[in-house]
Amino acid sequence: MKPKKPIATALTLLASTLGCTHSAMPAPVTALRLARPTGAHNYVFTSTQSTAAGSHRTRLTFTLVTQPGGDEVAAITRYEHADGDAPLSVAQLADSCARTIGAPAGSIVQLRVTPPTRDLARLLPTCVPEDFWGAASDILPLFMIQAQPQFRARELRRAGDRLRFLGYDTRWKMPTTMLDQRIRADSGTIGLDSLSAEEAVITWDTSPMVVDLLRRLPTGQNALLHGREWFVARLHVDATTGELLAASTDADSLILRMRISYEADTLPTVADDGPIPVRIIRHLELTRTADGHRP
Repeated sequence: MKPKKPIATALTLLASTLGCTHSAMPAPVTALRLARPTGAHNYVFTSTQSTAAGSHRTRLTFTLVTQPGGDEVAAITRYEHADGDAPLSVAQLADSCARTIGAPAGSIVQLRVTPPTRDLARLLPTCVPEDFWGAASDILPLFMIQAQPQFRARELRRAGDRLRFLGYDTRWKMPTTMLDQRIRADSGTIGLDSLSAEEAVITWDTSPMVVDLLRRLPTGQNALLHGREWFVARLHVDATTGELLAASTDADSLILRMRISYEADTLPTVADDGPIPVRIIRHLELTRTADGHRP
């Protein structure tokens, strides 16, 4: 057995270690703040969706307004889209739709972010274009991950922590195009990948989810799609203020099977695989900006 080191020697070593300075070492982080700061913060959100038929991009510019009590609204001020590699072009809602929404001057729509809308069918009027509705709804989870207790982000303490959260079911309809949609996640994980004095990086994974879609095709036929979606998002948060700096998807893929000429207008309790394979690849990117426009 090795002799114990004298206490005086051990204390001397400890004192000398604490007395050393290492300029390259970052200041230790004693706490991680995830409650977003009050005030207005500008973002640009871009959604890219690719299928065998081609790709489509939708970009929304908005200002997130956080109230002292935690309620949040995203005021969307600019809407752009493009097919394929074409440059983005500014788009407008139909005048009748804009009148239905009745948004304040300077914004297209006021999107409630926190607390989140429980019924997605009430998120926006059905008169908005499908790509606008899809992009607006995709903004929500990127902010919910950080704020909603069921996802357990505020229980993360140190880099490397991984927690499992309970699953969830989401269902909504968008008349004329998306007749019925259902997503089921059995569970998921949230992890603190890294933590410094400036930034925390959080990963949220609900893969795979069971997805059922019922769409009205341009031909007037109903198409039933059933399959899985793999979704992994990464958030960059200011560790001191709680401000969401950026977010993006590391993975967002849907592997589906489609059946055409489905007669009903609602999803079956249990959907089966159709004969036609469909693959959808998506990428979501959220960027914090100084002036509300993409840098």
